[in-house]
Amino acid sequence: MLVFREKDMIDGNDSKGMNLRFKKGDYFYKTERSNTDENNIEEFVSNFLSCTTLKEEVDYIKYSVIIGNIEVPSKGYSYKNIRLSKSKSFISEDETLITIDYLFRQKGIDIEYFGYDLPYDRKINIFLDEILKITNINLEEYFSKCFLIDALILNRDRHTANLGVILNKNREYRPTPIFDNGLSFNTGTLPSERTSKPFYQDYKERIAFSQRICNYSLEIYENKFIDFEDRIVKGTNNLNKKYLEMLKDNIQTYSKYITWVKQETNSERNEIKW
Repeated sequence: MLVFREKDMIDGNDSKGMNLRFKKGDYFYKTERSNTDENNIEEFVSNFLSCTTLKEEVDYIKYSVIIGNIEVPSKGYSYKNIRLSKSKSFISEDETLITIDYLFRQKGIDIEYFGYDLPYDRKINIFLDEILKITNINLEEYFSKCFLIDALILNRDRHTANLGVILNKNREYRPTPIFDNGLSFNTGTLPSERTSKPFYQDYKERIAFSQRICNYSLEIYENKFIDFEDRIVKGTNNLNKKYLEMLKDNIQTYSKYITWVKQETNSERNEIKW
């Protein structure tokens, strides 16, 4: 069993200050906030994304749940058999992760400008235009992909601190993989909190706009999804069964943005790891 000590801690917590974070080698580990099923959902969502044509570590981050101990006496942390999520680092030593929030603030742009006072289409267009000016990359497909996946998993916690770009040593940017999906399926939230961030519009409005600019479709391998569904139905985790039903309902709701692929090639295969 892994033991996490002070030398493994990452300075600062998550954007809400509620998770302890650690790094060992090339892997990150994160505790989950109370009254959520956050880490299990991270694993569930990444296993679902393994059923698609999206590429692990390029388009999305693979999460798994582990059990570990935390021993940090200087901060009063002593936890046994605690559940953490595990994910591999998606940046190399000569790369830097820059969140959209930080990218804007470094340029003196007030992220709060993108508030309730702007019409939705205008708001997103300005947002994407500003990112293009700063990074010289078009993130229309990246945002469209995020918006659709968030709608399928009911992710109410997508915001400008978990949308971002990666800067390499040649000063070139690329979008980050999709990460931070733990507060999905309305877990640990009140109905009044179940809004779609960062633009506080419902999922259908976000998808409708993203389709106008990009026409993105998520491709799902039929055989992989059947296997994914079968493993959950035969498993003992009743919460995962609940999430599966919600996911299937949303796939039906947004079916015109889904393409079912009958068979995958070996080069495209994503393995589901349980």
